[in-house]
Amino acid sequence: MAEPFFILFSLLFIGYAFGKSGWLTPAMNEGICTILVNIAMPALLISSIIELDIGGRTLGDFTLMALLSVGLFFLYALLVLPYMKLTNTPKAKRGMLQLSMLSSNNGFMGFPVTLAFFGETGLLLMVANNFVMCVIFWTFGVYVLKRSKRIEENRSNQRKTSFRDVMSQIMNPNVISIIIGMGLGFTGIDGFIPIPVKSLLAMLAALATPLSMLYIGVTLSGSDLKSLFRDRLIVSASLTRAIVFFAITAGILWFLPISGLMKQICLLVVALPSASAIPAMTAIYGTGKEDATKIVVFSTLLSLLTAPLGVWIAMQLF
Repeated sequence: MAEPFFILFSLLFIGYAFGKSGWLTPAMNEGICTILVNIAMPALLISSIIELDIGGRTLGDFTLMALLSVGLFFLYALLVLPYMKLTNTPKAKRGMLQLSMLSSNNGFMGFPVTLAFFGETGLLLMVANNFVMCVIFWTFGVYVLKRSKRIEENRSNQRKTSFRDVMSQIMNPNVISIIIGMGLGFTGIDGFIPIPVKSLLAMLAALATPLSMLYIGVTLSGSDLKSLFRDRLIVSASLTRAIVFFAITAGILWFLPISGLMKQICLLVVALPSASAIPAMTAIYGTGKEDATKIVVFSTLLSLLTAPLGVWIAMQLF
C-alpha cells in the first residue's frame, strides 16, 4: 500500500517545490488545470470505462453507488446544520461551509488514488459518486450559496439560476466523458475502436495522475500555510469532516448489505479534501470565497494523513 502513496505524494511535493521556486507559476498551473480537466481526465474516464465488461451487474453497481452517494451527501449536509449552530458560524458563511463539508475532491485526487488502489472497477464507482456530486453542486449547492448571500445583503432580488445555467454546469467534460464511455460500453461499439485510438486514449489518460498531483502541489505552494492553523473556522470544519463524518460513514456502511468495494469507495470519498471548485462557485453565487479557499488548502494538507489512513481503514474494515 505504501508505494502508490509514495508516488502520488512525491508528485505533490515536486509540484510544491516547483511552485515555491517559481519554476511553475500560477499561470502555468492554470494551463496544467486546463489540460487536466479538458484532456487527461476525460481520456482517463473513457478509457477506463470501455475497458470494463459493462453489463447488467455493472450498470446495477453504478446506479446503486449513485443512489448511495445521494443519501450520503445529503446526510453530510444535514450534519453540518447542528455543527454550524454549535460553532456560531456567521450566517453569511453557512452556505459556503455546508457545501465545503459535504463535498469531496474526487476528481483531482479521488480518481488517481482510486485507480491506484481499487483499479478500474473502483474507479467506475468513484465516477458514479462524482456524477452525483456534480448534480448536487449545481442545484442544491447554488441554492445554499445564494441563500447565504441574500442573508448578508438582506435582499431577495438576486438573479435566479435558469435551468439552462444549471445544465451547462452539470454537463462538464467529466460528465460528458462518463456518458460517452457508458454509451460505448453498452452499445458494444467499444469493441470496434481501433487499437491506435485506444492506445492514444491510454496515453492521454496516463497524464491525469501526475498532472493532478502536480497541480495540487503548486496550488499549495501559493498559500500561507502557517496562518491556516490559526484559523479556528477552517481547522474545526476540516477536522470535523475528516474525523466525525468519516466515523459516522463507517458506522452506517458497516450495516449496509452492499459490496465491500462499494463501502471502501464511500469511505475514501469522505477521507479526501473538500472539492477544489468551491471557491470559484462561492465567488460567483455566495460569500466567503477566502474561507472556502482556505478550507480547500487546509483539507488538502490534512489529506496527506487522512487519505492513506482512510484507504487503510477501508481495506481493514471491508
